[in-house]
Amino acid sequence: MAFRLYIVPVLGAGTSRADARRPKYFEILANWSAADYGFEPWMIVGADLSVADNAAMVAHADVMALPFDLTAFLTSGQVTAVQNTLEAIHVPALWVTTSMTWLTVVRTVLGVFHFFQRFGGIYAEQTGAVPPSIFTSGVTLTTTFGALPLAVQTAMLSAAVSLNISTAGLTANTTLRVILKSLADTFSAQQYDFNGTLL
Repeated sequence: MAFRLYIVPVLGAGTSRADARRPKYFEILANWSAADYGFEPWMIVGADLSVADNAAMVAHADVMALPFDLTAFLTSGQVTAVQNTLEAIHVPALWVTTSMTWLTVVRTVLGVFHFFQRFGGIYAEQTGAVPPSIFTSGVTLTTTFGALPLAVQTAMLSAAVSLNISTAGLTANTTLRVILKSLADTFSAQQYDFNGTLL
């Protein structure tokens, strides 16, 4: 087999070592690495699975397996599938087009994940509480920044500052869709390491 990325649901609340956040279906598999979507219930997992384990993974309806070759351009059918999958897990995706390679799309999505990881850590430091899932209580990508709880706004601003990202776009009337895509673009050229495999 070869290295492949999978978007999978998260198990565990992450509030204790006994209930750690972990990628669904990968608990009994070895040699995987994951990028957490902050405290949202999704992860991107990189792994070099056996033929049988890969077949079992892609058979799950709640798993999205990315192509082995990330240098290829997306087809129109793939654009639709990617947009639907990402939007369903609250990652803005209307920007995905056939003029992009899978690697460009993956790095941008990982940028969103990276920001939310930093947000989660800062929220915990500032409040002493477990970071919340942002997309609860009716919050969607069309929700404006000003409609979020003040503690969430404060932590998002602090996360942007800590990552040397301009906070100019984090205004009350800006939607999460616009904010997250803008933040992700900051990391579009950044490489990500999955157990030694650089993307």
